[in-house]
This record gives sequence, structure tokens and C-alpha cells, in this order.
Amino acid sequence: MKNLMKYLIVMIIPLAVLLSRPAVPLMTLTFGQEVKLSTVPFDPRDFFRGDYVELSFAIENIEFDMISESLLSGLQEGRYKGGNIEVYVSVKPDSAGIYNAVLVSDAPPADDIYIRGKINARQDSARINYGNNLSRFYVRENTGLELEEAARKGQVHALAKVWKGFIILDTIEISTE
Repeated sequence: MKNLMKYLIVMIIPLAVLLSRPAVPLMTLTFGQEVKLSTVPFDPRDFFRGDYVELSFAIENIEFDMISESLLSGLQEGRYKGGNIEVYVSVKPDSAGIYNAVLVSDAPPADDIYIRGKINARQDSARINYGNNLSRFYVRENTGLELEEAARKGQVHALAKVWKGFIILDTIEISTE
């Protein structure tokens, strides 16, 4: 009986680790708040996976006046070494329903929708990296060029889900406005 219990524990631990990996993305897609982001894509092609759109977002480039005073002073004083510091970007919708960054801080906000990312600040600019869940979107075969053309006209928006700072790209829409 003791040997059986040992074998069960040895089998359950790796299984639990494997099953826990998709838990946060699944929770984000299920319970997340939908946000609409403006994009600037280009259209590459992956030989093995087909067409995809590599996305860049307006909320990735941050003005220094959006950075909280505590985070900005820490960046200027050199308290954060290594360049990539975890930050929380508060986002709010504009009149068109597009979510834009309004505040970047080193602590999660209490009331706003926020996205976790890593800031890389230079003397004249700051860029936020939100991770791999937001950068690539695979599309049906031979539809990538259509998305690229619509992006040149400013008609492409990404719909993403945000849950407790974690963001997942849900779909891309082409608006005809």
C-alpha cells in the first residue's frame, strides 16, 4: 500500500505541473475584461504555421508624463538595475472605445483595468513589453495581406482579454470607419 501511494504521488506531481500551465490563460479568456487596442502590424509568413500578423500596439510606447512619480524617480536614481522592470499599465477607453495607457506604476491599481508588462526606459523614450501573448496572431491562409492593407489605412484593432494584469489576444477586427 505504501509503494502504491509513492507511485501515485510521483505520477500526480508532473501531471499537476503540466495541467497548471494553461490555467492562467484559460482564466483570462473566461473571466477577463475585453479591451480594444489599436495596432500597427506587418505581415510575415511562417513556413510551418502559415500566415500570421506580427503586432505592435500604441500602448507599447509610453510618454514619461504617464509614469508614476515613484517609478520615474526610481528609474532616474538607478534603483532598478537590468533594464526590464515589472510595471502595471492602467488602461482606459477613449470616446471610440479604444483602450489607451493612462498611467504606468510599480504597483497594481485598485480600481482600473491594468496590464502587467516590463518597462525598458531610455533617456528619451520608454517601451513596455507585454509578453508573447500579445505579439503574434495566426490568421487563415492568404488573409494576412488583407489585414496588412487594412492596417495601413488604420482600420485594424485587436480585441484582447485582461484578467488580473494578464493579457491574451482574442481576435483581430477590421473596422470600416
